[in-house]
Amino acid sequence: MKIRLAPVWEKDKEAILELLLSEKSSDTKVSVIPILGMGGIGKTTLTQHVYNDEKVQLFFDLKAGVCVSDYFDVVRDDLNLLQVKLKENLKGKKFLVILDDIWNENYHDWTILRAPFQAGGPGSAIIITTRNQGVSSMIGTTQAYRLQVLSNDACLSLFTTHALQTEDFSMHANLKDIGEEIVRRCKGLPLADYEFEEKQLVWLWMAEGLIQLQEGEKQMEELGSQYFHNLVSRSFFQQSSENKSRFLMHDLINDLAQSIAGDTCFKMEDGSEGSNKGKISKKARHSSYVVSSFDGTKKFEVFYQPNMLTCRYLTCTVPLQLLPKLQYLRVLSLSSYYITELPDSIGNLKHLHYIDLSHTLIKSLPESMTTLYNLQTLLLENCPIEKLPSTFANLLNLHHLNILNADLLEGMPPQIGKLTSLQTLSNMFVGKGTCSKVKELGPLSHLEGMLCILRLENVVESKDASDANLIGKPNLSGLMFEWCSNIIEPQDDESQHKLIELEVLDVLQPHHTLKELTIKCYGGVEFPTWLRRPSFPNMVLFPTFISLETLYFDDMWAWENWISYGDFPQLRQLYIQNCPKLLGKLPNHLPLLEKVVINGCWNLVVTISSFPQVCQLEIEQSKGVICRSKIHFSSLSFKCLSTISEFTRQIEGLTMEGLTSVEDLTIDGCEELMPLWSNDAGLKRPLPCLHVLNISNCPKLVSFVAEDVGEQLQLGFRSTFKEIKISNCIVLRSLPKTVMYNSTCLEYILIDRCDSVKYFAIGQLPPTLKQLEIQHCKNMLILLDDGDTNCLSSSTSLVDLTIIGCPSLKSLTSSGELPATLKYLHIWSCQKLESIAKRFHHNSFLEYVGISRCENLKSLPTGIHSLSHLDQIYLAKCPALDFFPDVGLLPANLRVLQIFDCEKMQALPNSIYNLASLKLLKISECPSIVSVPKEGFPTNLTSLYLSDLNINEALFEWGLHKLTSQKCLNINGFRILTPLKELLILECEKLSSFPKDGLPPSLLQLYVNGCPSLKERCKKDQGQDWSKIARIPCVWLDGKFIYDP
Repeated sequence: MKIRLAPVWEKDKEAILELLLSEKSSDTKVSVIPILGMGGIGKTTLTQHVYNDEKVQLFFDLKAGVCVSDYFDVVRDDLNLLQVKLKENLKGKKFLVILDDIWNENYHDWTILRAPFQAGGPGSAIIITTRNQGVSSMIGTTQAYRLQVLSNDACLSLFTTHALQTEDFSMHANLKDIGEEIVRRCKGLPLADYEFEEKQLVWLWMAEGLIQLQEGEKQMEELGSQYFHNLVSRSFFQQSSENKSRFLMHDLINDLAQSIAGDTCFKMEDGSEGSNKGKISKKARHSSYVVSSFDGTKKFEVFYQPNMLTCRYLTCTVPLQLLPKLQYLRVLSLSSYYITELPDSIGNLKHLHYIDLSHTLIKSLPESMTTLYNLQTLLLENCPIEKLPSTFANLLNLHHLNILNADLLEGMPPQIGKLTSLQTLSNMFVGKGTCSKVKELGPLSHLEGMLCILRLENVVESKDASDANLIGKPNLSGLMFEWCSNIIEPQDDESQHKLIELEVLDVLQPHHTLKELTIKCYGGVEFPTWLRRPSFPNMVLFPTFISLETLYFDDMWAWENWISYGDFPQLRQLYIQNCPKLLGKLPNHLPLLEKVVINGCWNLVVTISSFPQVCQLEIEQSKGVICRSKIHFSSLSFKCLSTISEFTRQIEGLTMEGLTSVEDLTIDGCEELMPLWSNDAGLKRPLPCLHVLNISNCPKLVSFVAEDVGEQLQLGFRSTFKEIKISNCIVLRSLPKTVMYNSTCLEYILIDRCDSVKYFAIGQLPPTLKQLEIQHCKNMLILLDDGDTNCLSSSTSLVDLTIIGCPSLKSLTSSGELPATLKYLHIWSCQKLESIAKRFHHNSFLEYVGISRCENLKSLPTGIHSLSHLDQIYLAKCPALDFFPDVGLLPANLRVLQIFDCEKMQALPNSIYNLASLKLLKISECPSIVSVPKEGFPTNLTSLYLSDLNINEALFEWGLHKLTSQKCLNINGFRILTPLKELLILECEKLSSFPKDGLPPSLLQLYVNGCPSLKERCKKDQGQDWSKIARIPCVWLDGKFIYDP
């Protein structure tokens, strides 16, 4: 049986065929095409289908394929005996050979192996598949074709191709859930979610002692980088498709690494308190903990002496009690935990090489930390830290200090220039008084990467800036100079300030290899000598920066002209923002420019012909756009065109030839904009690459496609739009039928503040639509398809329906049923809404129902209990809603139930006790609820929130009865809530104490609000009940975190 290639690989196959069969390849004697990718990704399957393609059969005289996965040896395999005969058979013939799974990196061996192939005719080709980037670089005559990992949707498509011989589940809807579960269990998404940077891993290797330098070798970071890229070249790590500077590890490689590590690595992954089953092995040298939202002390009782601890909300006793026990700790990461301080005992952990406190609430570090003489890496990014220890300069082995966004830091500690091993210094805060001056940067000759020098207004002598010796730091790739705005007092001499700023910037000249330069809030009247010519005080004139890749201009309010007398041969990104007086021309010679962002330059007319042919543009809030060359215009990628005052005058110039590569088009604030596509004016054909169309604030736009367009144009819309967003176009009545009927890939539609829209013809929506949002359309009356009694259910792919702020809407559908495929239903602020649907019986996929501020809604549809996938119900501010249908039955799998401010809601569902999956229950401001079900609440609840209820009977054995006047809580009642993690006590003015024996040991979150007596007893280290709550990691009293100072 002939196996059909899954659609997910068709694009890859066509790309390989293009390389094989193109005219360019025919001119080459023998081309070698490497296909690179991780093991199991499908390289062999792909090459098999290329090999068997009919066009390949006709193109080549001879074909052959062989698997070379074993380590081949030219001598061992005695290839010499075969080479003469092979050369004779190939002589003058056009051949295709596939060498599958090559590992050998020996160039000499490859030279011998390929020798007979040189006898082939022009157009001959060798395809090799490999996991090793080094092999592809050595062998290939073209750039390697990297086979990317499959998305989850692509994995599903591949599964259905093999299991059902179809492309999707449309003909087998009953098997969809099973198929999705099989793909999930097979880990169809091959890469883990966690992305990491190279330097992050290298720094950890250094801390663990895994990088050992021999005498005379390079620095540890360089050697670590070499190790890292060796692993990348062997597909041990994969480069992220979203961010080229980040990497991922394939889950199979991860499993293999864990298997090899065995007992030397210990991972705590179970999120429940005290549930870790096994004990940590005495062989363990590396321990990690997958973060839960709230963690108590029992979590960490398993730790003895691990080398590594990566632990969010921690009770303050965890660092205090745990850290002193970890005497051999080399790596400590408490990143993103809600902790405010570290104990002084951290200074005793002499083996610490790496500390990560990023995204915590720590405001200061103990002085004892400066005795950690082995410390190499200290990460304090996004910390509200105000001061570093005064003896910080003692950390002579510190290589990396990240204080990015630590904007409360008053300045750098004294004598930071002693830290001569520093390679990474994210920010240099120039302070006053005893803080380090900018000249302390002088001795730091090893600095590399990006350096931001902030608060330059505190530099009063230019000599200090000169001593920083930035021109002597060739490893710095980026610099940012920033002055604080609004620093001039009324009595100060403004001209003197401007002169000082000029003098300072003049001596901060960087090395010519700089790749990125940003200057912010500079107040000087002219640029320094290394940026300008003295005769042009209002113009920015750059000399040659041969390595500059990124250039930012921001908030330069007086800048009028930029004339460049030098080249930027490596410039890839140019940003010009909030420069309202800028006129003139941008540089002409920017051969490698990839991205241009221009925003807030109201007098600037951008000349497109200034840019290279492959460039992404985002132009907003500018005067206009001019194109003098269709060649340039047709190959640019417009990411955004918006709020351009002269745009409408140039719309006729935006022909098909001018926008062929546009993928994401935004048109904003064009007052005269009429249809983009019409027979009379504007575009005559669809834009083949356009996926996202966003039109806003165009008051005369009736439709973006005229009704009279021809049949060819209508058919052209089939494969264009994926997303359409229309907002604040007040005369728009509906979306064009030509797009709705013909589109085969439209998945998302947003209609916002379009007051002329009165109904939405759901029956006309394309079957591919997955998400529909309608917001603030004040005259919309109903979601209707001109009398079609089953209109809404006809959209077979709709997954997410959101309706917000439609005050005239009375009903979603007259048919009485919602789409069977719907998973998420959101309805907000529809004051006149009376009916959602008659029944829920056919909505088995529904997972979330959220309804808020629908004052006229009296009941929910029947059949809610039959929704087997329903996970959450949210009801708020629906004063007329008085009961649950179906005698209060709810679906068995419901996990979250929240009801707020529903005045007429008379009772909770009777079946609530049987909801074994219910974890979160919040009931608030429902005065008509005066009792609870006799059976009580489900015992598996982890979060209970009861507020402003008129319950007039005891909650039986819970010990929570009559909270508004209760003075104590009965712990006996709490014992049946063994999984309880969160407790909220609100507006209980007379409640004065907690139970004598304390609160449930499982409790991890406690919120107390409006309980003055109880608040007094909970004061940190002082209150009578402090000992009862000290172990709880997250405690809030009247909106304040208890560990905040």
